[in-house]
Amino acid sequence: MLLPALWGLLLCISQASVKAVLETRHPTTVATWKDDIRLAQEAHIDAFALNIASGELVNTPQIANAFMAANTKGFKLFFSFDYAGGGGGWTKAAVKTVLDAYKGNAAYDKGGNKPLVSTLEGTAYAADWLELKMQANAIFIPDWSSLGAQDALALSGGGIVDELFSWEAWQNVDNDMPSIDTYVDASYSRYLGQSIPPLAYTMSVSPWLYTNMPGYDKNWKWASDTAWFERWNQVLVQRPSCVQTISWNDYGESHYIGPVRDTALGAFGSGQGRVSFIYALGMPHGGSSTPTARACRDGVSFAALLGSAATAEVKIGGTVVQSSTWTWVPATSPAPGKGNIKNLCEYTCQYDYRPEGACMCTKLGPVPVAPSRGAPGYARYDPNFSGLCAVACSDGTTHCPTAYCDMVVHGDLQAPAVSAFTPSHCTAGTGTGDLKALCEYGFKYGHCPIKAPCVCIETGGLRTLPAAGTAYPGVVHGSLSIRLLCEFACKYGYCKPDGVCNPLPPAPSPWAGGFWIYRATQIFLQEAPDAI
Repeated sequence: MLLPALWGLLLCISQASVKAVLETRHPTTVATWKDDIRLAQEAHIDAFALNIASGELVNTPQIANAFMAANTKGFKLFFSFDYAGGGGGWTKAAVKTVLDAYKGNAAYDKGGNKPLVSTLEGTAYAADWLELKMQANAIFIPDWSSLGAQDALALSGGGIVDELFSWEAWQNVDNDMPSIDTYVDASYSRYLGQSIPPLAYTMSVSPWLYTNMPGYDKNWKWASDTAWFERWNQVLVQRPSCVQTISWNDYGESHYIGPVRDTALGAFGSGQGRVSFIYALGMPHGGSSTPTARACRDGVSFAALLGSAATAEVKIGGTVVQSSTWTWVPATSPAPGKGNIKNLCEYTCQYDYRPEGACMCTKLGPVPVAPSRGAPGYARYDPNFSGLCAVACSDGTTHCPTAYCDMVVHGDLQAPAVSAFTPSHCTAGTGTGDLKALCEYGFKYGHCPIKAPCVCIETGGLRTLPAAGTAYPGVVHGSLSIRLLCEFACKYGYCKPDGVCNPLPPAPSPWAGGFWIYRATQIFLQEAPDAI
């Protein structure tokens, strides 16, 4: 089981607060709460976000049991009011009653001296929180993922949220080897960082997602064999102030990382999820809307946190399967910085100067007394080095690399198109037969789908993409990696070879001769929307 090691690494490097979303809908004894808390503490989880739905009869006894257990274990809890499940939205009075009862509890999680409080959706009730958070003197961190960062910040005139939490923890695209991007994270970081004052972002991490519950109109699977590995690496790069894992015990959506409690599977019953079988039963997760045959292919995925190279062996039905290669491995260089600036990073980091995105801290502890400082240094060619050079060169020339720094000002420096801190990308590739030209085109722009029958032959800074065209790629090829190459190439006007990438025109509109009317996505969250 790799969870404790991985969370330990996270806390050591980034000092993020790690919390887990936990449902309270299950009848749970104080003893079971204590056992869940023990397991969470062993995994270096700092708190449980108690997901509570409006109108649930189990709320009162279960919240009491949870806080009783947390107080005996020195653990923290905070509320996440679920506006999407249970009896629907929470009234302002009901939220106030729950918060007032527990915000002063010794086990309630706080930021500074303010209680933390979150939500699952509830954008229609945003105005309630202006008064609620003031009355509770709380730090409000809602999940309003249905809106996105910019609109969530502006809701009800703005000024409501103190931080934002995003539920976007999975890759929901059909892909042979799914890879989670960080576009949503970047959006949150950007808009929260531009707020006055800047606000923090809480990232989400989840191992996978599968649910088939007709009673809740839920039936989907998001391909995520590598989500756990990839997402934690993204956390180490993004370095958020807080991380929430989804989830500890949501058995219905299969992304639980806690133990399976046989007494807590009521959501699968005939009165709720109405499932054909209880697919969480006997499926411990201690280790980890597309065509079914492709999205649900047979396979075993595993990740390991290693100190050196190793070969993995997995026993399946008595047969040992050996993996001679890993899909992802760490960089071979031990340098904590990128762009060949290892010495600069090692020197400045020891005095607690670490420019975001340039250097990565690898050790925490007391900061040594800095040497006496003289005149600062200056960037020689690239203004991205200004801060590093100013610190490194201020105690003499020993740590002032002439390749990047100087002791004299070099005028108005122009930032290069590709930063020295950016990892290299594929800038040239090749293939065989009919695919040679397609591989050359895609790899030239760094578009390299995993398992594509191509080879990267050159790396460097990313090239500027040409203007996007209007061609629509076909889906005639059986290999998804080749289809992905075609989608990329056709988008930019290179839709070759025939028989592999076929440009298809847009399908005829059923509204031909009429017109389109834009409707805000919020109407899909309303039971009876007025779409006139």
